Amino acid sequence: MPLAEAGQCGAAEWLADQRHVSGDCIDASEALLPDTCFHPDQVVYDLVYRPLYTPLLQAAQRCGATIVPGLDMLIGQGAAAFQLWTGLPFPVEAVRRLLQPFLPRLHRGSWGRSKAGER
Repeated sequence: MPLAEAGQCGAAEWLADQRHVSGDCIDASEALLPDTCFHPDQVVYDLVYRPLYTPLLQAAQRCGATIVPGLDMLIGQGAAAFQLWTGLPFPVEAVRRLLQPFLPRLHRGSWGRSKAGER
């Protein structure tokens, strides 16, 4: 489907992949879709977790859509892998609490390596 027609689709009828690989991170600096593509009946789930609230999520939220940041996907992947490998339940809420101090860095998009390769 041409991107220009995406805004004419109903909820859950399309998926936009806005990933642009640039080095070792994903460039989510600009929303792929204009605000006119979003409405309150949608759920917009961004797989990108750095920055925490990408331009895509910000645009969707401005238009009243329910948003789900990529951090939920990251935690969910970790939980699934942990359970598959160990057979034990994963402490999702405990992990969320442990990640709280790092959320400002995720929001700024500074999680990971700096220019000098430092953490």
